[in-house]
Amino acid sequence: MDASTAASPRFFQSQKDLIKSILRSLGNSADRFRASLVVYSSSTTVLTDLNSYTTPQRFEEVVDRATYVRGVGCFVYQYSNITIY
Repeated sequence: MDASTAASPRFFQSQKDLIKSILRSLGNSADRFRASLVVYSSSTTVLTDLNSYTTPQRFEEVVDRATYVRGVGCFVYQYSNITIY
């Protein structure tokens, strides 16, 4: 999700809402569910990797906890700044 200076808190929330809408469309019977959530701005934060959550409902909890941290720019290409929680 984009948390750079180009994105506003309102846009960040709309990204969360879109992701949750997609998750809900999968329903409870999503076989082999895999997803990752990355928030990027002046640094990149991996909130969850592809093997952390096995259901859309559990992944939605991660989306809900994602916070908008406005950075000074967007440097997606700088992999050296990745933080994994």
